[in-house]
Amino acid sequence: MGRLHAASWASAYRQFMPHAYLDDPEREAGSARRWTAELVTPDVPGGRGWIIEVRGEPAGFAWAQPGSESFAYPSPEDMGHLDAIHLLPSSIGGGLGRVFFWHALRALADLGFAEATLGVYEENVRARGFYEAMGWREDGPRRVREFAWAGEPFSAVLLMYRGPTRPSALRG
Repeated sequence: MGRLHAASWASAYRQFMPHAYLDDPEREAGSARRWTAELVTPDVPGGRGWIIEVRGEPAGFAWAQPGSESFAYPSPEDMGHLDAIHLLPSSIGGGLGRVFFWHALRALADLGFAEATLGVYEENVRARGFYEAMGWREDGPRRVREFAWAGEPFSAVLLMYRGPTRPSALRG
């Protein structure tokens, strides 16, 4: 999952995050530590994760859980939260993201959540377009996330999106 996470970030965020940050080997190691810890002891009880494979190889992962005010972008506790959905760059554009997205949301619906949130970087235009095509909309204040690392610190604007957990709940 660390490799998938780092590869997804390196591809999706290359236009607005420093390349040295995205290409730092510590990114993959840090992601591996984070997801190993999350799988062993979730920050929020009720978290669920999935890995999608293509031809027997991991191609992406998702993590969904009840909302929490402890997130980088706080999510109302009466809603679900899609914490991560990442695909390897070679797996984007073939429909896997759509199936994976609804699979994660169905799990949140099964936990009793009619709506869910997610955080997405303002400059991640491709992801925002995907979420909007899925019927989700920006809903909440913009937050600045600070990144402190061995190189030059930087920031990125994080937006909250909100949407239904079931496709049938979409309007229009």
